[in-house]
Amino acid sequence: MKNSILFIALFACLLCGGVYSKPGAKFALHQSMFTYAISDLLPYVNEEIVKINIPDFQGEYDSPLGKIDYEISNFKISSFELNDANAVLISDGIELTANNGRVALSADFYWREHSWPHIHSHGSFDASCSEHSADIKLKVTQENGLPLLKTESATISIGEFEIDFHGGASWLYNLFRGIIDYFIKDEIQKQFESIMSDLINNSADKFIQSLPVVIQVLNDVEIDYEMVDQPVFTAGESVTIPTKAEFYYVPDPTEYTPEPVDLPNVETTEMLQFFISSFLVDSFSYSYWKTGAMKITETPKTLPSWFPYPLNTAGWKDYIPALYKAYPNRDMKVILQADTWPLISFTPKGVELNLKGSVNINVLASDTDVEHHVCIISADIGCDVEIEVNSTSFSGNFWGLTTDVSLTQTDIGQFSLDPLQNFITVMETAIITPLIENLLQKGYPLPLPANLTLIKPQVIYHQDYFTISSDASYKLPDK
Repeated sequence: MKNSILFIALFACLLCGGVYSKPGAKFALHQSMFTYAISDLLPYVNEEIVKINIPDFQGEYDSPLGKIDYEISNFKISSFELNDANAVLISDGIELTANNGRVALSADFYWREHSWPHIHSHGSFDASCSEHSADIKLKVTQENGLPLLKTESATISIGEFEIDFHGGASWLYNLFRGIIDYFIKDEIQKQFESIMSDLINNSADKFIQSLPVVIQVLNDVEIDYEMVDQPVFTAGESVTIPTKAEFYYVPDPTEYTPEPVDLPNVETTEMLQFFISSFLVDSFSYSYWKTGAMKITETPKTLPSWFPYPLNTAGWKDYIPALYKAYPNRDMKVILQADTWPLISFTPKGVELNLKGSVNINVLASDTDVEHHVCIISADIGCDVEIEVNSTSFSGNFWGLTTDVSLTQTDIGQFSLDPLQNFITVMETAIITPLIENLLQKGYPLPLPANLTLIKPQVIYHQDYFTISSDASYKLPDK
């Protein structure tokens, strides 16, 4: 597999799409990314040119001796080099160039006079040229809604060959020199174009069309990285790709309604830069919340054995005397839930998570399924968050968890929550902490291939978004 051209193709595949709303994320590819890719590609191209088969060819010519037949055969390219690679971003694709090339080859020749006495001779020659360059233009289009990468042109410009003949009549050398020079250049050009077209139009294009735009994160949650606008090119510097970058709850794919903030196009010179808005992260919170994972119901039958507070009013009479008085020795049902999805906010100073939740306390009738509502305790939960990046995704860790509670509704009269402080601490440890960990540590996937490695990624926080800047290396399996 041709690693580097697929690497170029991978990112070029994002350079087409429709026009929708503001992007939830942008991905900026710096000029150095493409130069890195073409530099890694050249050794493969050089190897393929050395392998090409230049066919034998025959002809006839009116010489001072009369008409002669000639044959050039057994071509063998001993070396081929393209150097000084460069990649330039143009209006609708990528232009790849290489200069200061060298080529060396050898072949045999034979000639024979048409008429009697049929003078003939044969020999060999060595040919070399140290002045050639290549120019490849890749165009990005779309077909049936899928990205399509095609070779618009692949040309190689070869200077004049120096040819050393061995054997044969010296007066024929100039004749053969022109024929050989033209034929070799023509054959290398045709096969160079064929090699590049096959490499891009077949291998690379099949690869990029297989890349998923939608990535599954949980059983019922996906992220959509569809293009939402045309890429922004800064000639010779970078291209910025806007994507939808929105999570969905698959059974009910209602869009997260707040619009993303405006994001810049490029800020650094690292190979890759990701601009991630709070919209992307909050849309995951919204989707995760819709799965029901942030609602927990506990009864005496479901409560973990290690939980220190039994769900029976007898165990709560010292904390909420009015509860035991109204419903003595009755089993309880506690519903803990996030009333809305958590909101994660970004500022230059850092990241905060805020969550509004509630604890609904009911009591159960002893001989029926009837429940009696007791009260609702509201909880404002907050913590600080740190974004972490690995090779394919980003996630979050948190610290400084705080929980402020208040009694918002009661059917047993007003009571103080101060005696419940230990209970609240246990709830933070046993329930709230795992909920936030599940939210932050699932991992938010970046639209990258499995074998791309981010090198020393750096995270910087901004107002309502953050950036990941990184150099990268890429290696695709051979098969």
